[in-house]
Amino acid sequence: MSDPGILNRKFERERAARIEAERLLEAKSLELFQSNEQLKKLNQNLEELVEERSGKLNSAEKDYEFLIESINDMIFRIDLKGRIIFANQVVQSMLGLTRFEITDKNILDYLPENIKRTIQFHFTRQYLLHNCFSYFEFPLENVTTHNIWIGLSIHFSSPICKTCVRKKHGIAGYTQYLNAGIECDFNEIIVVAHDITPLKLAQINLEKNEKRYRELTEFLPEMICEVNTGGFLTYANQFALKRFGYAPQDVNDGMFNILNIFPKNLHKEVIGRIKRIQKYGETSSGEYNVITSEGEILPVLAHISPMEDDGKITGIRGVMIDITERKKHENEIAHNLKQQEIVSVISLNYSSLEDFEIITNKTLQIIGQHVQVSRVYIFEDSVDGKFTSNTYEWCNLDVSPQIDELQNTPYKLIPSWKMFLETKGMVFSENISELPADIYDILEPQHIKSIIVYPLVAETKIVGFIGFDECTTYRHWSKSEIELLRTVASIISNAFQRNKIQTELINRERENRLIIESIPDAIMQVDQAGMIKSCKSSQKFSFFSLLKSDKSDSIYTIFSKKIAREFYTSLAKCIQLGLYQFEFQSLGDEIIDFYESRMIKLSDNDILVIIRNVTEKREQEKQLKIAKTKAEEASKSKSEFLANVSHEIRTPLNAILGLSQWLAENTPIKQHQDYLNTILSSGKNLLNLLNDILDLSKIDSGRMDIELSPMNYHEIVTDIKMVFQQKAEQKGLSFQINTDHSVPDYILMDNLRFYQIIFNLVSNAIKFTSKGFINISAYAVNAGVNNTINLFLIIEDTGIGIDEDQQQKIFESFTQQSGQSNREFGGTGLGLAIVKGLLDKLNGTISVKSKPGKG
Repeated sequence: MSDPGILNRKFERERAARIEAERLLEAKSLELFQSNEQLKKLNQNLEELVEERSGKLNSAEKDYEFLIESINDMIFRIDLKGRIIFANQVVQSMLGLTRFEITDKNILDYLPENIKRTIQFHFTRQYLLHNCFSYFEFPLENVTTHNIWIGLSIHFSSPICKTCVRKKHGIAGYTQYLNAGIECDFNEIIVVAHDITPLKLAQINLEKNEKRYRELTEFLPEMICEVNTGGFLTYANQFALKRFGYAPQDVNDGMFNILNIFPKNLHKEVIGRIKRIQKYGETSSGEYNVITSEGEILPVLAHISPMEDDGKITGIRGVMIDITERKKHENEIAHNLKQQEIVSVISLNYSSLEDFEIITNKTLQIIGQHVQVSRVYIFEDSVDGKFTSNTYEWCNLDVSPQIDELQNTPYKLIPSWKMFLETKGMVFSENISELPADIYDILEPQHIKSIIVYPLVAETKIVGFIGFDECTTYRHWSKSEIELLRTVASIISNAFQRNKIQTELINRERENRLIIESIPDAIMQVDQAGMIKSCKSSQKFSFFSLLKSDKSDSIYTIFSKKIAREFYTSLAKCIQLGLYQFEFQSLGDEIIDFYESRMIKLSDNDILVIIRNVTEKREQEKQLKIAKTKAEEASKSKSEFLANVSHEIRTPLNAILGLSQWLAENTPIKQHQDYLNTILSSGKNLLNLLNDILDLSKIDSGRMDIELSPMNYHEIVTDIKMVFQQKAEQKGLSFQINTDHSVPDYILMDNLRFYQIIFNLVSNAIKFTSKGFINISAYAVNAGVNNTINLFLIIEDTGIGIDEDQQQKIFESFTQQSGQSNREFGGTGLGLAIVKGLLDKLNGTISVKSKPGKG
């Protein structure tokens, strides 16, 4: 039996559970309702989103279609069998078909037969290679037969292409081929064909230009190289390979570094230059030394520039020019300039002859160090020319001096030496064993192996020599060295001659100063106003006693008013004329003194005045006039006596000359021949002098007979030229004869006397001319009488010239130009006197136009 309490409790539990279940059901129903409401809302939103997305997709498709249709390229979408799925309007326009007519047709059907197989092969190959992207170019011929180039981009597509990172990056990198991944399963092909004719033609032209450039560079005589940014050779033309001694296989592996052709000491500089070019794109040029494969150092001029591609430096191009010959010439020029500099320095040093010995020793050092010889020295001959002494010497390191041992060396020990200097103008040998024995014997003990010696010449006479010794090796003297040493020897020779002349001038100046101080003249310097600036006199002049040293003096201080006025007027004339002379008298010690005043213009304001007391001279002139009359009477007697005596002297003299001539020709003894030749030379000179005296005495006494006969003028002057031509050439003179066509072939003339006149004049011209020319000119002028002419002869020279005040004196007997060196020029002063006398006999005249130093 059941317990009611237990049942009741069970019922309550069931009821409570039912109530709870109803509550939970109600809550779940409510939750389900709410979820259903949310689902309805989400479904509505999804429909709106789908509609929105569909709109955007349609819009994108329209945009994509617009983009595809607006591109000028032909675009196809085909399946793997080549069937066309899509073609844009460009395709339709190009083929003249509608999209409907194109769709489902095979793309190969629209290709020319000549390239159909090629393109089919390309498609197949790319598919087998599993390349999802490839690029292919081919030409087409249009109706104008000109090639049109087509660029074909081929995309093998699969469902995963849109998310393929490899394809995205590959296309972005502008690659021509892109291999697809294993997961790609191609289902269609997108083909883009575009006209690349302009680009292709430009590329073809570029390739042609590149080929032409390469061909040109291969044959250019320059070394052309190209390197990459790492400095490795990428190209070298044939000339460069040949010059550097490399074969193409030696440098074409891309591992040949450009530094291999540069010496190690230049590597840092070359690397720095490459870096600067890569960084700044600069170009540069410079000279370098490079190395060939055989180690030869080659100087080059390198022009370096960057190589660019799309604005980016991809390498460096260098053009190298072999400048070996240029460097050789530059070195020769530099050497010649150095030698010219040395010559200039030596000449400049000798421009002043002060400290002549120091300058000479320095000169020997300069030339010796430049030419790098062992020894340089100067020898000077004795006055008689029989001995020579070492007076200057420079020795290189470890070379023994010889100056003390080589004093007063007689030429008779080395006769070949002087013979070489006189005939060859030098002693030259690169190996002294080839020289004559007498020279070898004196050079060998000095350890000389090679030698050059040049003479020192003064007035055409050898007075010594300058020598250059090489004691270490047998030396090959270069042409430039020989010319340099010859030039230096000439400079030193001239310097020695000038030094001798200057020494003589200094001595003469000293003598002249003593003479001036002893002459009986008063010397003043005054201005044109008559103010005395200075005065000097070795004699006592009465008017100088009036000078006062404490104040300015004038001519009015020392002269009377009359003399002062004349003096002042003379000063003005001297300023105007340059020279002026006047005489005046002054009362001396109870007697009248006579004075000569010579004035010389020094400047526009200053005049040099030389005053001489000529009182005794006036008295002497008076006595001379008396003596002249007596002398003229005695001169006539003298001339007659000389004519007679000359005849008497010539007879035994001719006998002496004849016997001397016979003995000279028949004696075998050389010394006797020399003595006899001296007698002959002196006798002939004496005979010429007697002839001149005889001619002059005949002229003076009026006993000169003139014998006229037809004379060929041209033969006379030609004979004269033949007589003097050799002597003129020895002195380096030009000797020309110019005869005007107005001179007839034959002239009635004393042939002997005409020849004597021309002979004396030309002889004088050559004697007094050391450089320049001698010209004989002639022309004739009608004298106004039938068959009569006036013949004009002009003898011109560039000799020492004659002062104007001496020009008439030279025609006087036994008279020469004042100041003329008789030792240098010789002569008796009879030649021109005889010429003038003969011309007087021939009804002719003679005149002279000359200036000192001008001829």
